[in-house]
Amino acid sequence: MMRWIIVNLVVLFLLPTLGCYSINVDANIPEGVVSSSPRVDSSKVPRPQTLSEAQEEINLAYARIQSLERKVRNLEGDKSELKRKVSALEKRLDRYED
Repeated sequence: MMRWIIVNLVVLFLLPTLGCYSINVDANIPEGVVSSSPRVDSSKVPRPQTLSEAQEEINLAYARIQSLERKVRNLEGDKSELKRKVSALEKRLDRYED
């Protein structure tokens, strides 16, 4: 019984002080510290006015993505062909050096 009285008194004493605590944060964060990524150039973002314009922009974007993927595949093929040629030339050079 005495324990409950003491606990209640402590709680009643501490309740009014709960709102008195404040946490201060340094609000002066230097610019550039928040994000190291470059700003996005929003001038290139299309601003369609209608749904059909938006769909057309999306179709153009997908077409561009597909053409870029096709170009990447072609360049990867060229790269592997050049690697084969370099490997063959290195083997030839090794034969001449021996």
